[in-house]
Amino acid sequence: MALILYSAVLGYLNTDWNTRIFNTQHQIIQGCNFISGGSWYNELATIPRPNHSNQFYVFSVGTHKPYNQGCYYTLVDMSLNGGMGAVVAQNIKINNETSADCIQAIKHGNGRDWWIVNKYYSPNAPNHYNRFFVYLVTPDSIYTPTIQNFNDATDAGFQKMVFNSDGTRFMNFNAAGYMSEFNFDRCTGVISLNKNIFAEATLPTDTLFWEGAYSPNDSVFYVSTNGIYKVDTIYLLQLNLFAPNIPSSSDTLETILYPKVNGAVRLAPDGKNIFKG
Repeated sequence: MALILYSAVLGYLNTDWNTRIFNTQHQIIQGCNFISGGSWYNELATIPRPNHSNQFYVFSVGTHKPYNQGCYYTLVDMSLNGGMGAVVAQNIKINNETSADCIQAIKHGNGRDWWIVNKYYSPNAPNHYNRFFVYLVTPDSIYTPTIQNFNDATDAGFQKMVFNSDGTRFMNFNAAGYMSEFNFDRCTGVISLNKNIFAEATLPTDTLFWEGAYSPNDSVFYVSTNGIYKVDTIYLLQLNLFAPNIPSSSDTLETILYPKVNGAVRLAPDGKNIFKG
């Protein structure tokens, strides 16, 4: 993951369960120890600090012990150490709740501030809240998160949130077959349910949703499944989001036989959707 300011790459995050920040000379940034969190699938997000040129936040979450459960931020100032950057605050906990391994950053509707969104994780009942934490990041504060429950899915450790092109909608899905599209108000941070597409299924099932991405015009959603519960066949599916019955619109684009597993599904900068099988 790169740290980018004014279209220039100023550093990157390198993770192998232990995340550290490197500058463009491939040196660990001054003052950086290991970033808290497990650094699993989608447990890191970087944003510029509003109205502070050369400063960046790195947000991290931890799902499983011993990876420092909760949500944290680290503040980096790239103007220090001769322009090579230095950490000025590290692993500041802003939420004690165990987090699912998904976190996203969305620009505020005012064009200056940011929203950070992450999910609650609990392996023990009651754990059917489908809970979201939404943090407002302003030039001088990171606010206590608002908590929004939808009570329609398990608070699983493996979940994904994938935003559309303008940050006003996102897909939430998990490895238990759940998928819903939500609306996101970029001015208030309020989440509302747009439509449920798949309810959670009884395991084993072939809808163990793993990775996904919107098409460039947000009319189609591509999603892959996974064989973590020894499901024989893994799929790359295309869903028409404007269809009267979205599940019935599902078109299989690729199949992979277990034990081979798939990789990421991403919308690339050139407008093409990429699947790594």
